[in-house]
Amino acid sequence: MPGIAGAATGTPAGGDAVRPARSLALAATFALGHLPLLCAAAVEEETDGERTPDGVRDGTPDRARDAGPTVAEAPYHQVLAALRDPSGVFADPASAVGVVLLRAVDLERFGPVTDAVLDELRTAYPAALKALSERTRKPLIVGFLPTARQEHRFTRWEGDLAAELTGSPGIAVLRPDDWTRHRAVAERFDERTERLAHLPFTPRFQAAVALRLAEVVRAVRRPAPKVIAVDGDQTLWGGVAAEIGPDAVDLAGPRALLARRLLEWRAAGVLLALVSNNDEDTVRAVLNRPDSLLKPEHFSAFSATWGPKPDRLSRAARTLGLGLDSFLYLDDNPVEIAAMRSALPQMLSLTCPPAAELDDFLHRLWPLVPAAATAEDGLRARFYAQERERDAAREQAGFEEFLDRLELQVDIRALSGDDVERAGQLVSRTNQFVLHPRSADGADLARWRDVGEVWTGTARDRFGDYGQIGLLAVRAEGGRLDVLAWTMSCRALGRGVEERMLRWLADRAEQLGCAEVRLTAERTARNLPARRLLAALGGGDQDDERLESVVTPDQLRAFRSWRRT
Repeated sequence: MPGIAGAATGTPAGGDAVRPARSLALAATFALGHLPLLCAAAVEEETDGERTPDGVRDGTPDRARDAGPTVAEAPYHQVLAALRDPSGVFADPASAVGVVLLRAVDLERFGPVTDAVLDELRTAYPAALKALSERTRKPLIVGFLPTARQEHRFTRWEGDLAAELTGSPGIAVLRPDDWTRHRAVAERFDERTERLAHLPFTPRFQAAVALRLAEVVRAVRRPAPKVIAVDGDQTLWGGVAAEIGPDAVDLAGPRALLARRLLEWRAAGVLLALVSNNDEDTVRAVLNRPDSLLKPEHFSAFSATWGPKPDRLSRAARTLGLGLDSFLYLDDNPVEIAAMRSALPQMLSLTCPPAAELDDFLHRLWPLVPAAATAEDGLRARFYAQERERDAAREQAGFEEFLDRLELQVDIRALSGDDVERAGQLVSRTNQFVLHPRSADGADLARWRDVGEVWTGTARDRFGDYGQIGLLAVRAEGGRLDVLAWTMSCRALGRGVEERMLRWLADRAEQLGCAEVRLTAERTARNLPARRLLAALGGGDQDDERLESVVTPDQLRAFRSWRRT
């Protein structure tokens, strides 16, 4: 899941940038005691465990150090008000994840609660939680804690809330038994501290709660994969299709849960890939069964054949135009997983457990249903289906004729409030067509808006809509238009969008009275497409550490990337 984008930070003498703290917003129906401190310590320990051998944690170099996690508490016993408060801890931009801990029995702490009031709260709590999730677009963890005094109406109230919230995009639900499922605690309740200070739990149980919350926080903040690739036999379905036949494999129970989770991630913009050691007819026969939730068309990459799976996934990555470091691979066979980790260490490869353990595995891997943050996320899978149609059209004509037939339309407009979220995605996720590395503090977009103009581009052609695919930041000074940033999604590369954006730069320069346009680029590990274009504009050699090109508007209008030698 995405982290928070903080304001600019200072740089200490050693040159290490300090990122904003990863804050939790925490509210509970009981007194929290030491739980916030325990949560902060547990989250910090979990995050330290994310450090990878190459010195990168969550995609950010270790030299950009975190200030450490903090916990912001809502006022005691004011959970509903805190959820609704537009200036409270949950609405604070510094809060990366919201945590809400509920017990129905606590509602009677200061007086009896009638069934009518309980029914009213039964509607109010889910509405407030869902509204908060939609408003902030941040992960929200709702945990139901156990109670020493069971009362049917309260147990039913909690069960109804949990059932309604389960499956809501952006909300993870933890039930009373989840806290000690993997960490047994003999004594959970402290009657004395509950009576004196409304602190219901023993220190050991508080520690178990903090550790479980830290695990879920880590899971919901983990960068979302761009592609989830899965095996077929004993993973996507139970049984070996070639041996028992496509009609006999098991698609029910935990396998159906896995299929639903994959479809939920697909709806949020993640692409699906199937890599199965089977003949294609057999695999399609399984997926075309009436009871199969997943169909062949749901997979943007489909490989049902034999041969090394790392090679097949590498080909899928090239076809999709995505790096393997954005893939997640699931396979039941530990030998295949070991081979994948050896051949493609940049990809996250996980062993999918047997059906009896699949429910718990999926809940720990994906504790919440993701939400499509932007319209482009929801369109992503459809875009790749359209891309196959474009590829077919390209094979039937020369490149320039193909471009003419695309009927490409590019619209460039000033960045507005509705565009900011997607613009932030373009800045944080784009690696190939960027002129400069993004800064550690995540405040690039705000700085560009402060010192110049920021524009965003959308594109469509006769096959479909690309969505918001580009961003330009410019500043006019002394008769020259400086391009501060040019970021473009890889989905738009190589089909004339670059030329349309250069033509717009030429027009904008003349509108501002600038006779020259300057573009500069710094070398990064993955921005070769941008450096190649700048080199073709006369900016130097594409492998230089820094390139600079100063051109006239007419030169920009005449440039054609596909005609260069």
